[in-house]
Formats: sequence, structure tokens, C-alpha cells
Amino acid sequence: MKLKKMGIVVAAMAFAVFTLCSLTACGPSPEDTIREAITDEFDGYKNADDSVIQQIAQSAEKQGISQYGIENEEFATMVLDGFDYSINSIEVDGNSATANLTIVSKSSAAFKEKLTESINAISQNPELASMTDDQKMELISEAITNSFKDIETVSEDVSIEYAYTDSDGKKIWVPVNSGTALGSLDSVVFAQTA
Repeated sequence: MKLKKMGIVVAAMAFAVFTLCSLTACGPSPEDTIREAITDEFDGYKNADDSVIQQIAQSAEKQGISQYGIENEEFATMVLDGFDYSINSIEVDGNSATANLTIVSKSSAAFKEKLTESINAISQNPELASMTDDQKMELISEAITNSFKDIETVSEDVSIEYAYTDSDGKKIWVPVNSGTALGSLDSVVFAQTA
């Protein structure tokens, strides 16, 4: 299903942006530097910033979401609905650090389950054979939209590892495993298939 692939693209984009958001470590403490990078990254998701909406909308466009009558930006807004995060701790040990976060997001597994149920119900509708293609697409669009509306958020803990490393002659804190760590969550924002 095309929606599964969207999660992989979103997680990859999050990793790329997260890596770019790493800041130089001269001045503030390592903890403050990492906290600022995390805040800069995740506030974009929490506040549904235009840049994040556009990232997800581009991913949705590549997956063909608009063929179901859902605008890509509308889909991105549904993906981000209910997203929140908290930084629980940042532990620095020499040139490595671990940031422990809690991510709150709609459940990818629950969304897929709800969408599958809705699509199955549509396929068993005796009136389906007499419907036009536009009417069928409208039913699918409603199924996608209602699936997002009907699922609750889940709260998951994640640890992101950092390394203090040289980059173009500057020492910076760089996330080492953010793509993998975020991709392992049940978050519809960062979901990826195994």
C-alpha cells in the first residue's frame, strides 16, 4: 500500500533535517546544544510549521494521495494532528550523548488497522459495482480521513544517540541513530515498514 511507503520517506526526511539541525558546541553546554537542536527539529512537527507540512505533503504527492481526493497539505495536517514531544533527559559522556525523549503521535499500526477495516467494508458494499470511479474514490477518501480521526495518540519513549565530531573543521554534536530510532516508533509521523 502506498501509505506504508510514505512513512519511510517521512522518517528519512526527518533524519536528514535532524542531522542538519545539529549545532556547533562552542559556547553553550553540550546538553543545551543538543536540547536546542531537538527543540528546533520537533517544534516544527508540534506546531505543524509550513516547512514540515510541505515535507510531508511532498511525500504524500509522491505516494499519490491526491488521487483519492485528499489535498496533500490536508493529509500532512492529519498526519501531524496530536503530535507532541518532551525531552526527558540528555546524558553526556565525553564525546557521546544520549537524548531521551517521549513522542506522542497517532499510532501507525492503529491507522493501518482502521484503514484496512474501512477498505474491507467498502469492498463488501453491494452498491460498489454500480458506483462511478469518482464515487469509489470519494469512499476511499472518507475512509482515509475517518481512519485518522478515529485513532488515538500513543506515547512512546525513544533514545537518540549523539557523537561529538569534526565537520569541516568544527566540532559539532551529530545525531547518530535518529532515523533508525524514530523509524522504530509506532508514530504515524515517523512510521516505516520493517
